[in-house]
Amino acid sequence: MIKITDYYIIKLPILLLTILTGFIFEFMISIPFIIMCTLDTLFRKQA
Repeated sequence: MIKITDYYIIKLPILLLTILTGFIFEFMISIPFIIMCTLDTLFRKQA
């Protein structure tokens, strides 16, 4: 019984937080490239 509560109280929230932080870090890394690509397409259409 202690193992089950240990899993749901400690391990599961840590697992979900690491997944969430992984998505946040991936978004932080990819967002500058997305901005640069959109700005590049905007400036190429104007020129």
